[in-house]
Amino acid sequence: MKYEIRIGYIIWILTMISFLTNAQIKVIDSLTQEALSGVNLYADNGSLLGATNIVGEVVLDSLKQEKTVNLTFQHVAYSSLMVPFSEVKTMGKIKMVPRSIKIDEVAIGDRSKADYVVLKGYFRNLALLNNKMGYFVDGVISYYIPLKNKKEKVRFILKEYRIFENKGATQDLADKMGTFFFYNPSLINLKSTSIAYQLPKGFRLGEDKGRRFIKQGSTNMGFVQVSNERGGQVYLNRVAPGTSIDRKIFKIQGRQHSGVTIETYANVTPDNLAMDHLVSVVRSSVGGVKKKSQAEYMPIETYDEFYVLEKEYIAAAEFAKYKKQFAKSIFLKESSNYRSTYWNDLDRYGIPALPKGIKDQLGNILKIKE
Repeated sequence: MKYEIRIGYIIWILTMISFLTNAQIKVIDSLTQEALSGVNLYADNGSLLGATNIVGEVVLDSLKQEKTVNLTFQHVAYSSLMVPFSEVKTMGKIKMVPRSIKIDEVAIGDRSKADYVVLKGYFRNLALLNNKMGYFVDGVISYYIPLKNKKEKVRFILKEYRIFENKGATQDLADKMGTFFFYNPSLINLKSTSIAYQLPKGFRLGEDKGRRFIKQGSTNMGFVQVSNERGGQVYLNRVAPGTSIDRKIFKIQGRQHSGVTIETYANVTPDNLAMDHLVSVVRSSVGGVKKKSQAEYMPIETYDEFYVLEKEYIAAAEFAKYKKQFAKSIFLKESSNYRSTYWNDLDRYGIPALPKGIKDQLGNILKIKE
């Protein structure tokens, strides 16, 4: 009898250990209780451990094996949240609070006469090269988005920016890939319409139980949803779970495991996700590169964010005045170019703070390029 009890006790212990190491946690909106996709989880040292999937879940065992006391949860539309890792293990759900959004609008007389909307905002980009911080970039940019001719290209003027580089990480990339391969920080290349209206080939928008899903075959790859308060979100992952996309450029081979885009909007309907109501965009890519002769891929992860701070409607005549100022490339030059401490003014717009582990590396491991 005692033997049976001991065996049962051991099985119970093993079951609990398995539960704790493979437990799923769900991240939800604190107000609506809806699942949140695309929430990034960061360790104390700034390493990205994982992200929530299309149903707002992340498996603890799938997180990278990093020693961390706390987990930082970050999403473009919500205030960042730091939770002790020991508590996360026993919590079934993590609740995040929607961030307060403040967008200044320059008044005009008759908006129907406007040909473009100018979205001035703050951007920041992070690149991890071989699991090390390689670059951090942030700045202020203005996008000129056509309102009437949707086939017209979106233009932009780069106002100011900072570039921080970890030379150890970038040199490691050069040593492994050679001088003919290089990585340059770049900007988000906005389009004149939402990504929901320009889906990749083979993707389609369907509806199920009142919710719109983005599908590739029978697989859910994303969704379009609008809350009762008319806040909109588009989530799209270009790479199906458990698969990868391979690409080749000459002797370089690339493999992408995830390619997520999240757009958030204010005052929209499911049928009208207008770009002049855009609030924020985040794009992330997880994958790796290698030479054809190499056996293993070198991990590369990129995370790009854009937050609208101010919008203005202008006519074609005024747009023409800026043509000589429009940038010709989304790739940034090697050195920083800024005139103000714009990064100190982000709190009043409710922009999520940088995870502490990343912030602590600025000026330390990540050196500014003047």
